[in-house]
Amino acid sequence: MAAIPHAGHSVTVKFYCGSTAMVAEPTTALGGNVYQITDAARRVLDPSVVVTVSVGAITAIDYLFGKITTDSASIPTVGGSFIPEEAVLSSNAMDVAINTSRAVLDRTPFGLTPGDGNRLKLLGLNDFTITFQFHGEADTGSGNIGEWFGSFFEGNVGTVPFVTEVDLGGDLFRAWGVNPTQDITVPIDDLLTFAVTIVIHVRDTANEEASVVDTVAFGHGS
Repeated sequence: MAAIPHAGHSVTVKFYCGSTAMVAEPTTALGGNVYQITDAARRVLDPSVVVTVSVGAITAIDYLFGKITTDSASIPTVGGSFIPEEAVLSSNAMDVAINTSRAVLDRTPFGLTPGDGNRLKLLGLNDFTITFQFHGEADTGSGNIGEWFGSFFEGNVGTVPFVTEVDLGGDLFRAWGVNPTQDITVPIDDLLTFAVTIVIHVRDTANEEASVVDTVAFGHGS
C-alpha cells in the first residue's frame, strides 16, 4: 500500500462483524464488467455465504470492497450477505499502525554450487498486524469506548473473526483478523489507555467457481 499524505488526526477505524442477508442489492458499473455494490454500508461481503448475480456469471469477487466481476456487460443486482458496521473509533485520541510483510526464506544451496558469498532468498507467506491504542475518552459513535471495549473485544478475543477498516480519508485498508491480545493501562497521572492487536485470519469463501478467489484476508481500495 502506497503512502498517502493525510492528517493523522482525521483517520478513523471501523469494525465490522455479524452477517445480514441482502437480496437484489443494486450495483454501480466501474468498467470492464466490474460492478460495485452501490450502498457503501453493504460492501463488506460475508465470505461464508454464496454471492449471486441477476445477470451473467461471476468471474471474480472482492469481498472486502463489494466488487463483483461478471462475464456480462449488463449491470446486475447482487444477493448474499454483508457484514454490518459495529463501531467507529475517533482518532483524535488514538494511534494506529499497520504492518504487512512476507516471510523471507533462505534457499541458499550450500555445497551444491560454488559459493560466491551471497545468499538466495525466497518470499513466503503474507502476514499483517494492526495495532492501535486509544484513550478512555475516545468515542465509538455508539457510546463510551470503555463500555464498547468490554462488550466487543473481551467477548471476541481470539475466537470470532471480524473486519477492521482503517480509513485514510476515503482510501481504505480492510482486513479479516482476530484479536489475540488486549491491554488496559491505568497510569496514576495520565489517561486510561486501551491497546489492541489484530492479526491475520484468512477466510474461505462459499463461491467455488474455478476462477473466483477462494480465500480473503486483507485488501486496499475504496
